[in-house]
Amino acid sequence: MRVPRDQGLFFTVFFAVCLMAIAMAWLLLPVHHTGEQEAEDAPAKVLTLKPAVTPEERVQNMEKAVSMVSGTIDRMEEKKEDKKDVKKEDKKAGKKEDKKDEKVK
Repeated sequence: MRVPRDQGLFFTVFFAVCLMAIAMAWLLLPVHHTGEQEAEDAPAKVLTLKPAVTPEERVQNMEKAVSMVSGTIDRMEEKKEDKKDVKKEDKKAGKKEDKKDEKVK
């Protein structure tokens, strides 16, 4: 194989021919759209959403939740007071037993 006299010119022409072949291939390919034009042609659909819960229903739900929470808090306070009463009774009973034990000794 012969070596060209002007290698720079040879490579320039070679790459220019390759670029032209690629450009011709792109031009000959069929045009493919992703559906953007169809979306532009169709009228826009407007969605109207009905609120799932009305403000009145939300207020009623919140009132129910608040009443449930307040009832729970009341029951917890009653249990706490009952525990305090039981502890006081246990302490009193324990002191009485200690006094009885001291008298016996």
